[in-house]
Amino acid sequence: MLTAAGLTAQTDTAAYTVIDTIIMVGNEKTKSYVIEKQMVVHTGDTLLLSEADSLMLRSRNNIFNTGLFLSVTTNYFINTQGTAQVIVTVDERWFLFPKPWIDLADRNINYWWFEQNHSLNRLEYGLDLIHYNLTGHGDRLNFRTVLGFTQKLEVLYERPFLSPTSETGGGFYAMYARNRQTFINTINNEQLFFETGPFLRDRIKAGVFVRHRQGPYRLHIGQLRYNETTISDTVAVLNPQYLGSGKTRQQFFSVFYSFIDDKVDNRSYPLDGHFLRVDLQKRGLGIFDDVDQYYVGAQFNRYHAFNAKWYGAWMLNGRLNIAKEYPYFLAENLGYCENFVRGYEYYVMDGQAVGLMRSNLRFKALDFVAESPLFRNTSFSTVPIQAYLKVFADAGYVADDTFTATNDLNNTFLYSAGLGLDVTSYYDWVFRFEGAVNALGEFGLYLHIGLDLNTYENCSLW
Repeated sequence: MLTAAGLTAQTDTAAYTVIDTIIMVGNEKTKSYVIEKQMVVHTGDTLLLSEADSLMLRSRNNIFNTGLFLSVTTNYFINTQGTAQVIVTVDERWFLFPKPWIDLADRNINYWWFEQNHSLNRLEYGLDLIHYNLTGHGDRLNFRTVLGFTQKLEVLYERPFLSPTSETGGGFYAMYARNRQTFINTINNEQLFFETGPFLRDRIKAGVFVRHRQGPYRLHIGQLRYNETTISDTVAVLNPQYLGSGKTRQQFFSVFYSFIDDKVDNRSYPLDGHFLRVDLQKRGLGIFDDVDQYYVGAQFNRYHAFNAKWYGAWMLNGRLNIAKEYPYFLAENLGYCENFVRGYEYYVMDGQAVGLMRSNLRFKALDFVAESPLFRNTSFSTVPIQAYLKVFADAGYVADDTFTATNDLNNTFLYSAGLGLDVTSYYDWVFRFEGAVNALGEFGLYLHIGLDLNTYENCSLW
């Protein structure tokens, strides 16, 4: 967690000074340059004393937002020569996480509990091995083996910087997954599932990407991806538009470009700042004749810290898919991950264009540190806990001219409002308890894990 300690200055009558040295403390694994690249002050910079505390705070937030540290403090001191010394103290997190993987095959906890009768057969379980800082360069390696409802193998490697002097990095990823049961259509804005003994669907996804950082907040990403989906003859008969025109196999390459401007105070649970993401994509490059689509997406989040207790936030998200043919499996939709209007957790809306707005007003009700009896004399001997009460209002719309015949909520203005409680702690843990009423007059209580104005979740279904 971020701490408020350490913003101290010993000043003389000068209005500015020059930074002589920057000293790192506590980074036993992490290379110093990974930390320095997040800072907004550097050796040799002229430091206006009136702006020093603000610059130290921004640097501290940026370093914490790498996700490599449990706590970060920044200090500056004026030495006898009149120059400044900056000291950055970090407490590194556990980087290697071999942990059991347990997840739901369904879109959210409520849908699994009430609509699928909390069947244990719909659990996904396995081993998730993550190293968040493999070589000390902030590079992440992830192996995942999943059994149960979905059988899956995944690998991901990402390195943010090729060298200490470079702002360019990259990585690769690959996935293979197969299902004995899968959703094959959407009827009355609810998923229709089909199950059989043999595997119904196989998916392969592989890609490489290059990323270039433009300062501490802006990022450009280019990707080349290969996708392959194979379904059984039965699925193609039950829904000929699943992959389009009754096909049982779909292959295509895609090229992506993404621009991200991420200037929030704390990515684990933002309270102030903004987030912008723009995505451009061409699905199908003419190598195969299966897919020919253009995709444009954008999201903007704004966070307001009114004072130490009250916080506001809102999000706008829009996505557009342009094509001559819209296979069901590649539809844009509301209802998956955090892409839904709260209060409509049990519904799915498929279409070609999507708009979503979310807004919150939050009050910090609790902020304390609990003792951990399991990890005494370690970095986890104390556990910070914060709780926020909130009111929220959402709205959304899915434009559709393909799937409307059996789905009345398509091409319909969706809206809701409600009350909630967010609980946050270490390692990006956010538990949300929400009660919402939607435009249909339905009221529900919901449990979610993760940010409600989500920006960092990989929610690509294909």
